[in-house]
Amino acid sequence: EKNKSGINADSWNFNNWKKSLNIQLERGTSVLNIKYADSDRKLIKPVLEKISLAYKEYSGKERDEGLIKGINYLDKQKDKISKESKKAYVKFQDFSIKNNLGNFDGLLPFNKTTGIGMNNNQIRKDIKSNDIFSIQTSRFGPNFEALYKLETLLVKKSSVLKPNSKQIINLKNQIDQLKKSLARPSQIILEYRDLGRDALRKEELLINIEGQLTKLKLDLARQEDPWELISEPNVNNAP
Repeated sequence: EKNKSGINADSWNFNNWKKSLNIQLERGTSVLNIKYADSDRKLIKPVLEKISLAYKEYSGKERDEGLIKGINYLDKQKDKISKESKKAYVKFQDFSIKNNLGNFDGLLPFNKTTGIGMNNNQIRKDIKSNDIFSIQTSRFGPNFEALYKLETLLVKKSSVLKPNSKQIINLKNQIDQLKKSLARPSQIILEYRDLGRDALRKEELLINIEGQLTKLKLDLARQEDPWELISEPNVNNAP
């Protein structure tokens, strides 16, 4: 506008004309009082109106930009973790079915938080607690239980019998044979546990990301009221 009136303002920047602005926060309120002084009376109201409009747009712009960045990031993470979760689940399911471990259908155990699976919550406890004796549907379960009983019996018999007694020697032989037969199953169950934990961890991470993503989208959809103009721009009668 200054250029139009014949004044060369090409080199002007905010530092040149900020002295024309007076911005004060009204004490005890969140109200900004903005004054603009100019020798051209006709420019005062249009300038104040433009300042008001720009400020109202700015008040929500930064908030929305932050939400959009968060949504874009979580969308990428969701795609990445979703693929990883599917791979981990399929790997765990294939291993479970192949070795007849866990549920007969190979599904992950039920979890109230994630909604994984529909039954056999015990397997989840087994995976987390490393309690390999409590895998009820495993074909190795009876062997581990038998080993546990033999070792318990050996402890009891050792308190009343001599180490070279036939019963003690027989029990030790049975325990040794059973341990040898369970060497490979132990590795299988440990791998089953690790695969199950990995699948559960990725599934829970995916659900957590989806929850955060939903919240950010709701926040973005819920438009907060911008700053309001509570007094129309006016020109002081005094020069």
